[in-house]
Amino acid sequence: MGVQPTRLRQLGDVVLAFHPTWQRHTERIDCYVGFGFRHQDSTVFKGEQLYPASAPAKTIQRIDKAITKQGVQHLERTSQLDQKTIFLPFHLESILAEKKNSPLKPLHNLPEQIRHRLRIEIIQLGELKSTEALLKAIDIHQSHLPNIGIQVESTDIARDILQNKDISFISFDMSSSSLNTPHTGQLSAIAQMAHKHKKYLCIWGVKNKQDIEHALQEQCAYLNGRGLARDMRKPGKIISLPASKMLLD
Repeated sequence: MGVQPTRLRQLGDVVLAFHPTWQRHTERIDCYVGFGFRHQDSTVFKGEQLYPASAPAKTIQRIDKAITKQGVQHLERTSQLDQKTIFLPFHLESILAEKKNSPLKPLHNLPEQIRHRLRIEIIQLGELKSTEALLKAIDIHQSHLPNIGIQVESTDIARDILQNKDISFISFDMSSSSLNTPHTGQLSAIAQMAHKHKKYLCIWGVKNKQDIEHALQEQCAYLNGRGLARDMRKPGKIISLPASKMLLD
C-alpha cells in the first residue's frame, strides 16, 4: 500500500505529491520536489491556496505536519535514495514554530543518510515580519537539516537573509499565479541575486521549451514543470537527460 492522504478535521484530505526535477550537475531527472494539495468538499486547493486564506499559524502547522508525516513515509520507502534529492516545502509559520511543536521535528529524527538527501524549502516568505526570528529558527533546524533554502517572488529580500551561510538555495516558481510582471526579466534579476550571493538556483514551473531554454541560460541548478515531466504521487525513477535533449522539438 502506498502513502495515504492525511484527513484533517475541517480542512479535508492533505496529499503530498512530487514534481520530477532535472539537476544540472548530473544531467538527470534524479530529484523530486514535493508539493501539497488539499481535497475539501469536492474542491482541490493547491499552490498558495493549500493554506486557507488568513489561516492562523496553528492551522498552517496542522497542514504542514501532514506534509511531514507523508514526507517521512516517502523518504523511508524511496528506492535509490542515495542517488536522489528530495525537496519538501514548508510554510514560513512552520519554520518559525517553537521546536517542541515544530512540524519539522519528525524530520530531525531521520537517519543522517536520509537527512543528507533532503532539502527544506521555505515558502510564503512574503509574510515575514522579523528577519531575526527567521534566521534564529533556521539556525535551530540547521544542525539536523543542513540543506535549507527559500522560495522568492522578487529580489526584495533582506540582505541578512541572502548573506546567511545556512541558506543554500533560492527557488523561483514561474507558474505562480501571483506574479504580475513578465517572468523573463524577473527570473533574470532573481538569478543574478542568487549567483551574487553564491546560492544555487532552482527554477520551478517551466511550461514549455522556451521556459527551459531561459532557465538553462540563467544557470539554474535544478528545474521542473509540466514542460519537463508530469507530476507523480511518489518519487520515481532516475532518468538520464542531457540538457541538449531537453531543447529538441
